[in-house]
Amino acid sequence: MEEIPGFSILQNSIQALVSPSQEEWSLALPVLKKQTYPKNASLVKAGENSGYMYFILEGITRHFYAETGKGNSATVWFSYQGDWVNDAYGFSTQQPALTSIIAVTEVEAFYLSRADQEMLFASSPIWERLGRLGAEGYLVKQMLHTWSLYFRSAKERFHALLKERPELFKHCPLIHIASFLNITPETLSRLRSEMKDGM
Repeated sequence: MEEIPGFSILQNSIQALVSPSQEEWSLALPVLKKQTYPKNASLVKAGENSGYMYFILEGITRHFYAETGKGNSATVWFSYQGDWVNDAYGFSTQQPALTSIIAVTEVEAFYLSRADQEMLFASSPIWERLGRLGAEGYLVKQMLHTWSLYFRSAKERFHALLKERPELFKHCPLIHIASFLNITPETLSRLRSEMKDGM
């Protein structure tokens, strides 16, 4: 199989779910493009058509809703190495995206168009199965996060995120992390201070 820098990360992620044949890989490789996005670059803009799916090789992205002209935003998700990234509504319905997605750090990613994704789905049940399993996995993560917002305390949510994604706190402004955890920046600062004092 053709060796592309970073391809092993994508290959391992896919093979954890399905086992494409050499022929099936040969269909996918030509439609995968690779690009590096600088910090703060937009991958998806709310209100615009989002026709691409991204696979993160390196870096972090932030997904958020923003009030037009008001400067307010609500962070709803972060994505990391090994994640597939898009605005699910815009990509699936071919309508303008509801969320914006930007690079928190420099991001290196493979991407493919919706048309190429549909071609792969039509070409083999393996690729269609990958799409279904990927969507199911994302839905489960989203549901667990929503559950935590209702049934975990702010302190529990903070410690869970810190344990799972410590790198996020090194690269992302606390105001966006606080929004994701559905707490105020002041509460997040207090929780961090309490943690440091307890060390």
